[in-house]
Amino acid sequence: MKKATSMFALLALAACGSDSPTSPSPPVPQIAGKYNGYPAWLVQWNRSRDGVIGSFTCYGTVTLSQSESMGGIASLTGFMVVAQPCPAQSFDLTGTVQADGSLHFRSGGPKPPEGQCPAAPVVEYAGVVSQKVNYLELSARGTVMLDCPGPGEGPQQMDYIVSASRNN
Repeated sequence: MKKATSMFALLALAACGSDSPTSPSPPVPQIAGKYNGYPAWLVQWNRSRDGVIGSFTCYGTVTLSQSESMGGIASLTGFMVVAQPCPAQSFDLTGTVQADGSLHFRSGGPKPPEGQCPAAPVVEYAGVVSQKVNYLELSARGTVMLDCPGPGEGPQQMDYIVSASRNN
């Protein structure tokens, strides 16, 4: 009988788990919506073969949908639309946002308004969405190497800096 009681007590303790209290995950901010950028992209480039650097800007929008959060993280889907002076394009977007407003997503990067460099099909962006008085501000950055065809071109590092806002 003593063995059965001891075994029952041991099983009961094992079933309870940890004695320390668990706290719920912090809430993930609701960031879904359409963000406008004036400009949306600042692109800084550096040509590898001769070190020439430059930059260009593109207007555009970022549209996000957000899933229910689990464990302090929510999934993001959406798209980015590039407008003037860059060639019109759109790119799908997938990623995550965390409770502290940090976000990571994959999307594309705009083609320069002139020259031979292509659009970047995949850019890994990291950034943050922060609450301002009357709006949300999205800021993110990603870097890729592109091989630009044409005479005098070649590999170029492209730094994509996205800035856009959404009214509350």
